Amino acid sequence: MHHAMRRAGWDVGQVARLMRGAGLHGVRRGRKPVTTYPTHVPDALPDLAERRFTAEQPNRLWVADITYVRILTGFCYVAFITDVCTRKIVGWAVSATLHTDGLPLLALEHALLISGAVRSQSGLIHHSDRGAQYVSLAYSDALITAGVTASVGSVGDSYDNALAETVNGLFKAELIHSQRIWESTQAVEIATMGWVHWWNTERLHEALGYRTPVEVEASYTHPTTTAPAPVQPRNETQGASPGWWGQARRRPCFPARSAPESVPAVSVGGAQRATALSTYSGVGQHPVRARAFGGQVVGRLASSLAVAASKYSASTRIS
Repeated sequence: MHHAMRRAGWDVGQVARLMRGAGLHGVRRGRKPVTTYPTHVPDALPDLAERRFTAEQPNRLWVADITYVRILTGFCYVAFITDVCTRKIVGWAVSATLHTDGLPLLALEHALLISGAVRSQSGLIHHSDRGAQYVSLAYSDALITAGVTASVGSVGDSYDNALAETVNGLFKAELIHSQRIWESTQAVEIATMGWVHWWNTERLHEALGYRTPVEVEASYTHPTTTAPAPVQPRNETQGASPGWWGQARRRPCFPARSAPESVPAVSVGGAQRATALSTYSGVGQHPVRARAFGGQVVGRLASSLAVAASKYSASTRIS
């Protein structure tokens, strides 16, 4: 929370004290049951990760696992596939059963589609536990067809798939445990979709230097960025002083965007000043500044309306 507030522009010290004053507290992860059903058929799949959950670039090592959620009719199951380098959830699926075709295979197809990984790309490793779904013939054939190398941990050792277990635990703590029992599989699926989007685009990860997964991914796919072109200031209206709007416009507070061809004007205090609010549409990207900026606009308009109302009531009494 401290890093998130500093990132948003707040200069704060004791975040814990402020959170206690506001009645807020962080979620805590509790114990979670084991949901892996080991296969009874021996396999020769190697452990290529060997508990080293690091990768030099995206789409080099994926970790996968399945967890469960309690619903009114029983349980539903959620499968995640996470990229080790960026911590991005590249594939996920929710199903009412543990069938391979409807759960892990669906998450795998999602990961291959969303991540843009080429099916013939060499070097991509898919690591999981030795659950029956991941070592099944159907899942193994799908990995071979996609050109992905299979890797599995040992039986009954969660440390061999620790990163995937961490994702499951955070999913439970940050989303699922907010309700005692979920209504249905569809409700879990909709909530999971929103949580995955938040995880990938907004959540700050300590392992990534308090950055988001999409930012880390962009640093590999777009190593250089081009600075936006500066916006030329508009000419003030003849005979009107810059006033509060001119002062606000000269401050480089918000990201500037291209201005529209025609900008409406409003009368504030008898002087015509261009509102040009759409020029600074980037104000919405900063909620703290947006509130301050919006408060100035509302305050000016409220003052003008109060003066007009008093003049109208005075003229009505005279007449």
